[in-house]
Amino acid sequence: MDDYFSDPNNSTTPNPNQTVTYSVSGNTRITVSIDSSTHQVSFNQPSWWVGSEDVTFRATDPYGGYADGNEITLTVTGTSDTTSPVITITQPAASISTTLDKYTIKGSVTDSESGVASLSINGVSISNPSNFSTDVALSLGDNSFIILATDNVGNTAQVTVTINRTQAAIGGSTVSNYSLRSSLKTLISNATPAVLSQPETPETTGSVIDNSNQKKEPESNPESSSYLIYIFPIAAILFIYLIYRRYAREHQSTVD
Repeated sequence: MDDYFSDPNNSTTPNPNQTVTYSVSGNTRITVSIDSSTHQVSFNQPSWWVGSEDVTFRATDPYGGYADGNEITLTVTGTSDTTSPVITITQPAASISTTLDKYTIKGSVTDSESGVASLSINGVSISNPSNFSTDVALSLGDNSFIILATDNVGNTAQVTVTINRTQAAIGGSTVSNYSLRSSLKTLISNATPAVLSQPETPETTGSVIDNSNQKKEPESNPESSSYLIYIFPIAAILFIYLIYRRYAREHQSTVD
């Protein structure tokens, strides 16, 4: 570098005591190294990369004055990376069916040449491509998830995972939270209190008997008794619903 830059404040060029420092800008893939003692420049680049970069060298004196050299084009020729990344899905192992409303997709992405630049699932960026684990929401029916990986030169790889969500089954029939709630609501709204017949008052003939000193039995409330007729079906529906909720939680814990 001393052959291309000089400092007017020094009497000779190069001067062993000069304190001019050198820097470079414009390089991204090419590594430019400047020896602090000899001021010699060396270049290096990834084995998989070919292309050109424009760089500019700058000399700066101890007082902050600087001078930029002409822009230089550095070109690397050879064979570029044309190999796509490799996506490995560990969960699910294949297309599956589940009753859960979410699922965890796990896997890894590797690239032996330029390295992995990015990973996304249905357009959402995923961190840590080398060992990723992410939850996805599921709707009833088939759910498709496109897993896209890109390496540092733009090569891509894509895998599609399909997860089918079905309604939970209890006792051989398929039910859902919505259907249970709807059934319970319908049962309550349509329930009509039954009218119980009042006991007949016995007729009295002849002399009047005074029962004022006898202990009276507590009167029953026909109105409250009538509600027992439809409380039992409601309790049964609630019981089935609670069993379903417990089954869903246990099933989800088992899958996770």
